[in-house]
Amino acid sequence: MSRSPPRFILNTFFVVLAIQLTAIYQCGPTLRYIFESIDRNVNDRQLKQKVASSSPFDVDDDFDWEWLDAEKDILCGANKCLFRKKKDDGADDDETAYLIAKNFRDEKQNDLELDAAWKLTEYLEATFHIKHLNLGPPRRVLVTPEALEPLNIGVVAKVDWNGVNDTYKMKVDTEPRFVSERYAVVQKVRMAPNPSMEIRICVQSKDRGACSDNRWDIFTSFYEQRVVDKIRFISSFADDVKIAMDCLEDAPLLGMDFQFLVDGGGNIYFMDIDRAFISSNYHKKHTQSPRNFVQNYDDAVSLLRRLASWSAEQKRQQQERGPLPNYIP
Repeated sequence: MSRSPPRFILNTFFVVLAIQLTAIYQCGPTLRYIFESIDRNVNDRQLKQKVASSSPFDVDDDFDWEWLDAEKDILCGANKCLFRKKKDDGADDDETAYLIAKNFRDEKQNDLELDAAWKLTEYLEATFHIKHLNLGPPRRVLVTPEALEPLNIGVVAKVDWNGVNDTYKMKVDTEPRFVSERYAVVQKVRMAPNPSMEIRICVQSKDRGACSDNRWDIFTSFYEQRVVDKIRFISSFADDVKIAMDCLEDAPLLGMDFQFLVDGGGNIYFMDIDRAFISSNYHKKHTQSPRNFVQNYDDAVSLLRRLASWSAEQKRQQQERGPLPNYIP
């Protein structure tokens, strides 16, 4: 006959559990999203195991690596690179580009996340009428030995983008990006409008307050210096901020690394939606420290509320005496 655990062990267990639940509860108003997201992570791990020998994407045998201009204006982040598309005459196509996931790491993980991002984008577009830059679904393309050298030569990584004067801070990207005889996920996209700038939360900054204030200054400078029709901008921007808030509430994991583009007409374009789906790095970060998710989500909410308050004040000032762009909520 088994003996029950001593009472002091049970008491200790419940005290520790209470402390942990209290700590999580004090993280912010998004407690329910933590547990929803943890549950999604479990499902995500199970799904990754299920598709370990398969891919959700069709293979595109018609794609031609010669379509890419691999010699200039290549922008790379941690997981993807953006290549301009050549026109038939060999010049750059100013409207079209290809987003290509680096294939030197876990190919199946990229497949899973980008497929989920495509489906979420379609859902958000159908439900909330969001704007985005996708021109088609992701496809798998075999990287040939002939394509490998142009893909890896001269690639630079985008460090930061100043939307006020369209300047990029660049550094040479020396890590591996593409390997041959392996599939890479390729997606046809539109180039970002000009002018436009990126707005995002400060995920990796040690001083989030200073980082947020700096990015806010860049945004207001963009509005002051690059926006020609400020009345049109505020009208469109206020509507799209409300849509972004609805999307964030409906799909809270968008807040893990919340970011979008805004153009000179006040239109918001969702981007990098695959960030909503937990990759190995995010999964490790999230399950070990729920505070990170809560802080990121709350920062995204705070950013959108600040943008909504700013646009409402700009609209009020326009109606009374014209815009005063130095208003800071």
